[in-house]
Parts: sequence; structure tokens; C-alpha cells
Amino acid sequence: MSHVLLQHLALVRGDAAELPERMGRDLEQAPKTPLVLSVQARQLFLTGRLDEARGLYERLRALLPVPMTTASWPAVLLHLVELIEVFGDAEAAGLAHEQLAAFRPYPGALGTPTAYFSGNPSRDLGRLARVAGRAVEAEELLREALVRNRALGARPYVALTCLDLAGVVRDRGTSGEAAGLAREALAIAGELGQPGVSAAAARLVGEVAGARVGGDPFTPREREIAAFVARACTNRQIARDLVISERTVESHVRSILGKLGYANRTELAARWAGH
Repeated sequence: MSHVLLQHLALVRGDAAELPERMGRDLEQAPKTPLVLSVQARQLFLTGRLDEARGLYERLRALLPVPMTTASWPAVLLHLVELIEVFGDAEAAGLAHEQLAAFRPYPGALGTPTAYFSGNPSRDLGRLARVAGRAVEAEELLREALVRNRALGARPYVALTCLDLAGVVRDRGTSGEAAGLAREALAIAGELGQPGVSAAAARLVGEVAGARVGGDPFTPREREIAAFVARACTNRQIARDLVISERTVESHVRSILGKLGYANRTELAARWAGH
């Protein structure tokens, strides 16, 4: 349980230094239950070992919807949210969203009476909806989660939810609100000691400010993907290299073409150098 607590703290703070050195060894020796596998997969992802994390994730993904045979199934599902988001798995996001939606009517925090809770589950539902390509639903759920986490006084999750919502509203072009949410996340994270959240929020504030000053119509992710398209990369190649879903790549390409008024990828590849 101490490993579970420290892993959860590492995620909330955005700092892998919270993970004890012996955690990996202990998990290797533990029985390979779904709960242990989900903890181990997150430990590998947090320490940058994405290929190994993906291998365990594929084993867990095959369980979806997670069997509700033991009391640990909600924890396994919540652990999977992080991994689904990291690997941009739209199909798995839909399956996990459908199962986790059972908790949406309850406005409290979701967890166990031991070492784990995860704030209001609407945040996790919003993150899954975003990976699944359902941006409108993602925004609705994250706004709901923000209200509920504020009411709970769950301030670490207020910071995390602000950051999630800022990314969603920035993607639809509402830079002013995105900057305000990122600044709120930055203030809370600085006060509570969430270095990873602070860094991500500061980066987002800077990106929004830079886009305003430069009049750049493209988000940093759109510019990144456009550069791949200009090199004649397929959506599958781009998704693999950026560790996101093909559906997400398709959505960004459509947005880029729409902003430029181009008819297709070929025209984008031919003219992108001028941008």
C-alpha cells in the first residue's frame, strides 16, 4: 500500500522522484493480478520506460471492460485512464468511459478507504472523452469536474482539472480562457508543491501568450503534425511517433487544412515550408 500511495503522490505532483527505488523490484515479485499489473505499468510509464509500459498495457487492455469480480476493479479502471491517455488509445477510451460512467451521478471523490482516491470521476471521464475524440463531451465533463472538485476542497485535483480543461478550450481556439485556467493551475500547484503541474501550466501560459503576440493561428501540436505531413508521413506514422491516436491526428490535420483553406494533404505538403 505504501507503493500505491507514493505512486499516486508522484502522479498528483507530477514528479517521479516520489517513487521508491525498490518499487520496481517488489512489483516484479508480486502476483500478476490486474491491480498489480496496472500499478506496474504506471510505474514504468512514470520512469520513462514506455515500451515496457505498453507491453503491460496491452495485457490490461484485453480485459476491458474490466471484470467486476473483486473490489479492486475501480482502481484498475482508474489506473488505465492514465495509460489510455499516454498511448492515445481511442477505442479503449470509449470502453473505459462506458464502464466508469456508472460513477458520474455521485459528486464525491472516487477511491478506497486506504491509500487511494482520485478526486471526482468526471475528470477521468473527461480525459477519456478527449482521447476518444469527443471534444464537446470532454469539455462538459471537465467543467463539471472542476465545479465538483472545488466543492470537495480537493485542491490538487482542481489544479489538474484546470490544466486538462485549459488544453481542451485552447484546442477550440479560446485562448483567453485557456490562459486563465492555466494560471489558476499554476498558482495552486505552486502553493501545494506540484512541480510537474507547475511546469505544464507555465508552458501552456507561454504558448498561449506566444500565439497571441505572433498572430499564429496554429497550436504547437498542429505545427508539429503539419511538419510530419510535409515530410509525407502517414497518420499511422505520426500517431506512432507522437504516441497519440490516429483519430487525434486526423482531427488535427482537418483543422490545419481548414485554417489554411487547402484541399488536401498534398497541397499542405507542397506549401507548408512557407509557414
